[in-house]
Parts: sequence; C-alpha cells; structure tokens
Amino acid sequence: MDDIACIAFERAPIGLVVTRHRIVETCNDAFADMFGHARHDLSGKSIAVLYPSLREFADLGARGREEMRSGQSYRDNRIMKRRDGSLFWCQVHGRSLSRGDVFAQCVWSFVDLSHQRRVVELTLREREIATLMVQGLTNKEIAAHLGNSPRTIEAHRSRMMRKTGARGTGDLIALLVGLPGCPRIPRSSSATRDSCDGVSLGSILTISCMARDLFTPPWLAPAAIRKPQQAT
Repeated sequence: MDDIACIAFERAPIGLVVTRHRIVETCNDAFADMFGHARHDLSGKSIAVLYPSLREFADLGARGREEMRSGQSYRDNRIMKRRDGSLFWCQVHGRSLSRGDVFAQCVWSFVDLSHQRRVVELTLREREIATLMVQGLTNKEIAAHLGNSPRTIEAHRSRMMRKTGARGTGDLIALLVGLPGCPRIPRSSSATRDSCDGVSLGSILTISCMARDLFTPPWLAPAAIRKPQQAT
C-alpha cells in the first residue's frame, strides 16, 4: 500500500506538495513543473517564492489558517508566480494534518488554470480584489476584509473593467473565472453594442457561485470539505 501511495503522489496529474510551517517538505514533478522549478530546488524553501508578493503570501496564509482552524480544509482560486516571473491562476486545495498548529504540516493540491483564465496586468491591490471577487464577495465584504471603503473598492473594480474591457460586474467576474463572455469591443470603436449587453446583474450571483466549484475535479472535493465562504 505504501508503494501504491508513493506512486500516486509521484505520478498524480496535478501538483501535490507537503509543507511544514509553510516550508516545502516534498512535492511531486507536476507541482515543480507547474512553477518552473526543479524539485530539489524547492525542497526546504518557503512557499513565499511562489507568490507574486510577500503581502499576498501573508494575507492568503492568514485566511487559510483561519479557515483551517474551523474545518481542517481550505480551498480557493488565486494568482501565483512561476520561476520566470509570469503570473497565472491556479486552484489550491489544502488539508491540515495537525489539529493544533494547522500549518505544522499540510498537504496541498495545485491545479493550473492558465488555459482557462488569462491574467491581465493588475496591481497588487487589484489582484487581491480579483481573488475575493471570484469567491462571490460583494464590494462591502471586500472592503471590510481589506480595510478599505466600498467606494475605494468600486474605484479599483472600475479600473479592472477598463483593463479587461468588461462591460459590467458580471462580465468582469466571468472573465476572471474563465467563462466565455461577450466579445471585447474597443472603447474607441464605433461598432454597435446592441448585440451584446454583457452579463446581466441577475447572473452575477450564479457566476460567483460557479467560480468556487466550476473547475474542481471530483477527486479534489471530498465529502468532508466545507463549502461556505471558501476564500488565500
């Protein structure tokens, strides 16, 4: 059985990593390849090197720790960084192996979503907001989490819409989660927009909920996992 478990870990088609206090203890080839590193280079290193910034490493860690304390399991979609500096969306699912200090030892799975989602040039704050948006949080909830006013969050969201060409909040969320949206029409274009009104406001909640589970393979969703506000 140990041999089978070892083969499953080594040959899994998704990235798997075991961490101890957020330090890589061991990982499989799929995980190392996803980030452009050699396995031996990652061993013994902080997973902070895989985040776009130290602030995101700290913030996502704090959210994961809080969620794990109540359920031992955590899942989200986030932007990570490859060795060459390029950013990409991935789905992360972690489980603590310790009931005391939840980060004492954890096992994590990483699924590369770059073929489903594109990462536009976003600022650090915009990346934080995007990560929370795809989990269905409202402007007010995002503002409370980040310590900003709802108006500030709305300003950031408006800039994100300009960068992506989204025509509304629902359209922006659809783009962030990789759903097919309306064709992008340059703002300078005189082309009519009558043929596409973007994603209706009535679809926003549906899209936000789909964002949590749309790309989760069945084997990554054990019955024990909680599905409230799964927020890194």
